[in-house]
Amino acid sequence: MDAIPVFALFVPYFLVLFLSGLFLFFNVFHLWRYGVEGIGTALLLFAYISLFFLIAGGSWVLLSGYALDGTFALTDLLPSFSGVNSFGL
Repeated sequence: MDAIPVFALFVPYFLVLFLSGLFLFFNVFHLWRYGVEGIGTALLLFAYISLFFLIAGGSWVLLSGYALDGTFALTDLLPSFSGVNSFGL
């Protein structure tokens, strides 16, 4: 395998983003349903949801500059030492 598609690196990112979204909705539901009613709970929910979208959106903006259809060689990431074979790559 000479080249790995860049999209293969985005698969774990999308998986973590999906699981984080599920975790967000699970936590928001339980805070909203079983949390102490008041302005503190509302502010906590607002901050929690806002920070999630800020982090997810910011990471997406940073990663959107990379072309998903490109490829990279694994040997570019591994250090090459003189006289040492990088696992046959």
